[in-house]
Amino acid sequence: MKWVIESEESWRQVVSDLMPQIALPTLFLLQGPMGSGKTTFVREVLRNFDAEETTSPTFNLRNDYRAWNRGTLLPVYHLDLYRLTPDDRATDLFDFFLDDGDFLAFVEWPEKLPLDYDLSGAQVIRLMFAHADKGRTLEQS
Repeated sequence: MKWVIESEESWRQVVSDLMPQIALPTLFLLQGPMGSGKTTFVREVLRNFDAEETTSPTFNLRNDYRAWNRGTLLPVYHLDLYRLTPDDRATDLFDFFLDDGDFLAFVEWPEKLPLDYDLSGAQVIRLMFAHADKGRTLEQS
């Protein structure tokens, strides 16, 4: 599926289209250049879960949020692996929650993960973000 995003309403439509696919636990892998809307996407998804305000985790690598799913507290993890080097262990940032019940997780720059890393503890949704002439594009792969 592919979307062209030209407005805030476009973001809401993308999230509306994706919400039926979310079966907890869900791990979103968000790939794309800086400024292509990855954190905006996270913010829009979390509005559907009555989450607290979200911010980009670029400088602290991981932000944890509290959200609600049908009256139950839902842990949310938002990771940004952009600043990691090959010597860093990206997996240390989120190994602890893959076997931790229901959660939502968003990983920006997932290409920093080892190719053989086992993500089988959650449903994985891969999204590719890009800049476009008017706005952005988003493609689910």
